[in-house]
Amino acid sequence: MATQDMCSSSSTITTKKKQQQLQEDGFSNTHEERSRCCFEEWMQLQREDLTHLLKSLHQPTNNDTTTTTTTVIRNCISHFEHYISNRTLLAQEHPSPLFAPTWCTSLENSLLWMAGCRPSIFIRLIYALTSCSSEPLITNDDDNKNGNNTVTSIGELSPSQMTRVNGLHMRTIKAEEKLTSELASWQEELADEPIALIAAKGDCGDEVVLNNMMNEEAEMALKEHEKVMGKVIGKADELRLNTMKELVLEILKPTQALQFLVASKKLHLSLHQWGKRRDEKQRRIRCYHSISH
Repeated sequence: MATQDMCSSSSTITTKKKQQQLQEDGFSNTHEERSRCCFEEWMQLQREDLTHLLKSLHQPTNNDTTTTTTTVIRNCISHFEHYISNRTLLAQEHPSPLFAPTWCTSLENSLLWMAGCRPSIFIRLIYALTSCSSEPLITNDDDNKNGNNTVTSIGELSPSQMTRVNGLHMRTIKAEEKLTSELASWQEELADEPIALIAAKGDCGDEVVLNNMMNEEAEMALKEHEKVMGKVIGKADELRLNTMKELVLEILKPTQALQFLVASKKLHLSLHQWGKRRDEKQRRIRCYHSISH
C-alpha cells in the first residue's frame, strides 16, 4: 500500500512542479494550464495503475495476493476520486472549457458526454468482455455457494451478478437521460431572457458593440449560466464515479474487477494515443497543402 500511496503522491508533486515551472517560464497559472496539468496527471496515474493492475493480475492467487489485489483496486478508485475532486474545483471556476478541452484530442472530444465519458460505457464494456471471453459466461450460483466453483474470470459472471449489472445499466441510462435533458434545457435558455434580450439590444456590424452597462449585464447572466453548467458537470462526474464504484467494489469479484479495470484503462489510453496520431496526421496534411499552394 505504501508503494501505491507514494505513486499517487509522486504524481501530485509532478503536477505542482509543472505548474511551478510554468510560472518560472513566465506563463501565468491560468485555468487552462491547471486543467491541462490535471488531465496529464490523471493520464499518468492511469499508466501507473495499469502497470500495477497487470502485475497483480498475473500473480498466483493466495491470501497475500488477494490483499494486494484489493489494495490495487481501491487505489485505482481513490485516484479516480482525486481526479473528480480536482475537476469539480476547475468546473466551479470555469466550466465551459471542460466541454471542449484543448488538452484532449479531437477524437476524444467527439466522444464526450457532459465533459467526460458516458457512465453507461463502463457497463457496455462489461458486456463486451463477457461476450468475447472464451470462458463460460455464466456460472451456477448454487455451485458458488457450495464452494464447487470459484468465480475468477470476467467471463464467469453468475446469474445474480448479471442481474445486478443489468439493473445498474438501466438506472445509469435513466440518470444519463435526466442529465442530458437538464443540460438541453439550460442550453435552450440562451435564447430566452436575459441573454437574448441583451444581444438584441446590441449594434452588430463586423463586431458586436455593446456599452459598458450591457457588457456587465451580459457577463452577470453568462456567469449564472456557467454556474449551472459547473453543477451539471459535477452531477455527471458523480454518476461516473458511483457507477464505477458499484461495479468494481460491489458487483465484481476482485479478479473480475482487475480484468475490467485493465480493459477500461487500456481503452482510455489507446483512444488518447490513437487521437494524437490522427491529429498529427491531419496537421501534416494541412501543412503539405499549405506548402503546395
